[in-house]
Amino acid sequence: VVETFYPSIGSQGSYEVTTSLVGTYQIAVLSRPYLRKRSPVLTLSPTWISNVNFTLTIGDVDQSGEIDALDIDAVIALFGSVNGDQNWNSLADVDGSGEIDAVDIDIVISNFGAVDE
Repeated sequence: VVETFYPSIGSQGSYEVTTSLVGTYQIAVLSRPYLRKRSPVLTLSPTWISNVNFTLTIGDVDQSGEIDALDIDAVIALFGSVNGDQNWNSLADVDGSGEIDAVDIDIVISNFGAVDE
């Protein structure tokens, strides 16, 4: 890791970062409970302005870098809990509905086997 960014949201609703780095780099995006995604190799220059688009895969509830049976187990263990419950875990609420339900299990199962890039 050369530099860590905490992006701001730009006028078009996209995340924006500013850097003074010059050279050849890869950009990695990580937001929990999503898997990490890396960009192709980029050559940054003082005048470089570009868009790098990422589609992140959700479901890495245990933050292991892969979506596996442990993630499914984590969601099932919290099934039925709602935001505010003592055992609440926002990472298990993969759809962000405020409730851990069958939709969350379905999302994790649909991404089963995916790994960090």
